[in-house]
Amino acid sequence: LTLTNNSVFDPDTLVYFKVEPINTTSGYAAVEADLVIEDDEFPALTVTPSKTDLKEGTDTEFRLTVETQRAPTSDLTVTITSENTRRFTFPQTITIPAGETTAQAVVTVVNDDQPNGTLTNQFTASAPRHVKGTALVTLEDDDLPVLELSLTPTTVQESDGPVCVAGVLKRLSNKDKKVTVRLTDDASEI
Repeated sequence: LTLTNNSVFDPDTLVYFKVEPINTTSGYAAVEADLVIEDDEFPALTVTPSKTDLKEGTDTEFRLTVETQRAPTSDLTVTITSENTRRFTFPQTITIPAGETTAQAVVTVVNDDQPNGTLTNQFTASAPRHVKGTALVTLEDDDLPVLELSLTPTTVQESDGPVCVAGVLKRLSNKDKKVTVRLTDDASEI
């Protein structure tokens, strides 16, 4: 028996062998055996979020659908991981039932009341003898303060000196949170 690797994603194959004597009077009984040929190209998992653009405080949860290319013959345990477990809570594993190709996980978006900026997060699904699948979601932060900068006066002469302008920076929202700012200008010479 010679096996050839065809480098194609195929289902596993059951081969039935039966050997029986040519001469039925030889006294030898027929023998049988089964051989399972497991494909060495693994089915891929795909991960599909019900929403990809999320807003903190508005979107409280979404679903991840995990799909396999081949329905498993027994329940398939899929492990889900995230780059950022502080901003999302979800079950660490889900089960794709035997004979099915998909399962879902509910992901809760954590509103942390901290100014973090926009976050892009990758979810990964993995299972034995499967190619990992990934999906990206973007979480827009709702805790960023709105700032206002006013300069007085708004026009000066270059001979007015180094302290000729007063600046006032106001925080208009999320006043109870710490914020660090950096003030820069686009002038090459002042």
